[in-house]
Amino acid sequence: MPAEPAFLNDKLESLVRKCIVFPADGSETRIVHMIARTVTLEDISSLTCHSRCVDMASTFGDNYRKTRVMTHQSARDGVQSTYLLFYNLSLNLPINLNVAHVIGVTPSHLKTRKRLFWRGDIVAMKVQPQSGQIDFIVESLDANLFELGPLEEFLRKGYQEEVLERDLHYEELIWDSYLSKFRGPTSLLLGAPTLYWGSNAAEKEENFLCDLNELRCVVG
Repeated sequence: MPAEPAFLNDKLESLVRKCIVFPADGSETRIVHMIARTVTLEDISSLTCHSRCVDMASTFGDNYRKTRVMTHQSARDGVQSTYLLFYNLSLNLPINLNVAHVIGVTPSHLKTRKRLFWRGDIVAMKVQPQSGQIDFIVESLDANLFELGPLEEFLRKGYQEEVLERDLHYEELIWDSYLSKFRGPTSLLLGAPTLYWGSNAAEKEENFLCDLNELRCVVG
C-alpha cells in the first residue's frame, strides 16, 4: 500500500532540487542536488509541520529519526524567500565545522561553554508557501547561493540568542506537563510523546525521554 501524504488533498511527488548544504567537515557551503519529496503520514513527527521535506536518510543514517527543521524568511530587492533548514543535534554526529566557522566558535569553546550546536550537515531547501507567508503547505524550489548571506546570519543570530537551548527548555516543559497530566494508566496513550518516533506508545515515550536526556547532558 503506497504511503499517504500527511496533508489532505496533497499529492505524492519526488523531485530533484538544488539545496544549500553547510557541510559538517568544514568545507565550503555549496549547492547540492537532493531529493525533495512529499511528507507522508509515516514520516517522523518533526517533518510533518510542512508538506515537503528533503530526504535526509542518507545524510544522517541511523540518526535520521532525530532530524529537526527550522524555518527562515528573508527579503532581497523586495522579493521574499523562504527556506526550511534540516538539521540534527545528535551527539553521534560531528559538530558542523562550517557553521562553527561562520559563527566564529570552536568545538573546544562549545564544550567549555556547555552549548548545544548543529551536528552533521545542515541542508536548506527553498520553498514557496501556498499563502505567500509561512504555511504548512509549501512547494519546493531550487535554492540560490545569492541567498546564503541571510541564512548564515540566521544561524549566527540563532546561536547568539541560544535558540537551541530554548528549544530544549521547551521540550523539558512538554515532558514535565506530560508527566503531571498523563502519568498513570493513560500515560502511554496521551501526551506529546505519542507523536514521537517509535513502533508503539511505550517505545515513543522511552525514545522521547532518551533524546531529551542526551541533550541535557550537553548543557549540564
